[in-house]
Amino acid sequence: MNADPGISAGFKPPCSRLSVRPVFIPIFSTLVDNGNNGTYDIVAFVGVRIMAVRLTGAMSNKCLTVQPALVYTRGGIPNTSSTKQTSYGMYSPIFLVK
Repeated sequence: MNADPGISAGFKPPCSRLSVRPVFIPIFSTLVDNGNNGTYDIVAFVGVRIMAVRLTGAMSNKCLTVQPALVYTRGGIPNTSSTKQTSYGMYSPIFLVK
């Protein structure tokens, strides 16, 4: 995944809207290069609930606080090609198909 450096106040409205329901966030293991040339190696997705968003003021005061959460996603398919778990907190309800 390509990097996009910095965190801006324009990111706040989408995060605030997402705080009402659990979402998935990617977890990365390595970052190659930096800035716009950076590339992340995503190794897992984790279900979280956004608890607080503060993206104004000095960089030292900015934060995005999350807590682990179960995410129900219709038709979610887990990775079965490896022995390593690649997602956490993802559940798909049973549904009938014809």
